[in-house]
Amino acid sequence: MRDLIRVFRRFLLVGASFSIALNIILLVPSLYMLQVFDRVLVSRSIETLWLLSIIAAIWLCAGLVIDVLRQRVLAHAAAHLDARHSVPLLETLLSTAADPQRRMDVAQLRDLATMRSFLAGPAVLALFDAPWIAIYLLVIGLFHPILGVIAAVAALLLVAAAWLANRLSADSLSRSQEAGAKASAFVQAGLRAADVVKAHGMAGGLARVWFDDHDKAIGEARVAARVTATLGGAARTLRQLLQIVMLGVGAWLVIDLNASAGVTIAATILLGRMLAPLESIAANWKTITEARLAWQRLRSAPIANRSAQREFELPMPDGKLEVSGLFFAPSPTAQPTLRNVTFTLEPGEIMAIIGPSGSGKSTLSRLITGIWKPTSGSVRLDGIELSNWNREALGPHIGYCPQDVQLITGTVAQNIARFGEIESDRVLDAARLAGCHDLVARLPDDYRTQIGEGGGLLSGGQRQRVALARALYGNPRYVVLDEPNANLDSDGERALEQVILTLRERKVTTIIVTQRMEIVEFADKVLMLRDGLVERIGKKRAEEASSKPLQVVGGGS
Repeated sequence: MRDLIRVFRRFLLVGASFSIALNIILLVPSLYMLQVFDRVLVSRSIETLWLLSIIAAIWLCAGLVIDVLRQRVLAHAAAHLDARHSVPLLETLLSTAADPQRRMDVAQLRDLATMRSFLAGPAVLALFDAPWIAIYLLVIGLFHPILGVIAAVAALLLVAAAWLANRLSADSLSRSQEAGAKASAFVQAGLRAADVVKAHGMAGGLARVWFDDHDKAIGEARVAARVTATLGGAARTLRQLLQIVMLGVGAWLVIDLNASAGVTIAATILLGRMLAPLESIAANWKTITEARLAWQRLRSAPIANRSAQREFELPMPDGKLEVSGLFFAPSPTAQPTLRNVTFTLEPGEIMAIIGPSGSGKSTLSRLITGIWKPTSGSVRLDGIELSNWNREALGPHIGYCPQDVQLITGTVAQNIARFGEIESDRVLDAARLAGCHDLVARLPDDYRTQIGEGGGLLSGGQRQRVALARALYGNPRYVVLDEPNANLDSDGERALEQVILTLRERKVTTIIVTQRMEIVEFADKVLMLRDGLVERIGKKRAEEASSKPLQVVGGGS
């Protein structure tokens, strides 16, 4: 927890200061009872009773204000946690979701919500009040040593109950969280393939597989809850029993004239106050444990340092691409899917990448846009390693249209504008360049049309042309199109050809992954991949195709 204290030092110091003041004020009821029994009842003075009552009421009102302020400070701490971690964490999750392993786990966002709830909830208040147990114990001991011993035994018993609850439920709770996370990830995977699931009648099979993990999570959670509930109930009963013991022993001391009635009542009230944080900790132990585990995961999570990324801004790229000795394997133990890929593109050149399915074309397109990092070798844009560019600064100068069109829930305009500030002129320019302006204009709300989850309310061809417009938004200097005509009709094909000609006129470096030779005719260079190797590479303009054969680079037939 030292790291947690370091991050939220100023909030916790203010909260601790308020807790000190509040716990001092909460001594007032006990002192009031002591004075009433030992002074007012003996002297039978109404004036003294009024004075003590007014003083106690004022102090308790001050305690109410302090308690409210303490909770507000902790709420601000929760908001600070969210402001500090939420955006960088989401950026990191989005980045890792693009990795070859496609890790789409949102557990870290749930961890952030857990910590936010913990900082604004009752469990942290109990932890603030826990150090005051020693103060209350000292005061009770000053009343009478025997009462102090009873209070110490009571505190130890409740601590033992809380420790035992944690010991018996920790493993079950951990297994429940793991199984729940696995079940949640499986559901997300099934939802992404909902069409295939429905077409093949796979819902029942998937539900059975999911239920195994779900049932395990519920079962383990039930075990942990049963242990926590049993020991929590035992702790409450124990606290009430100990208060009865305290009151009984106090009465015995009064009878033997070793203590006054006021001391007995005051000690009993203080005992209840002393044990309240322990009982709250025992009741909220699951919350505290989950918060501790969540903070450990958040602290170890690889969150990008945004300030470090912006220390130096590189200029707008010209579009010269240099790929040298590129190797890529999706995991350390997997076979490379690309081997020794090398080529160079000058600014404004157009290259077509062709080859059979599974040859590594889409993998190469992700590497040369910086989505994935090569296992070895380099990808340089304007002589600078692509991974060294600030993605936020480079993003507007790159256009990428993936093979599996990925649109995001929102409007057509938001998707074309890449969810930045919508500049209508630039959105219209990109749509016209992609040849989809008329298509969008026919939609129910034109550019304001909501496209649904993943663009599900659009046809395949419409999604592809909107994705092409997004790639062309802002006049990028470097464009990579992966099978941009896979879902296009004849009008879309003609629009794509016009796009390529326009990009040539604008001197935009363009790479097109395609299986259709009609598109290849527009390229300055053609690179053929087979089994992850460059089989051939060379010039292939329509007017040069008949006289200049492709250069054989290696490994091919």
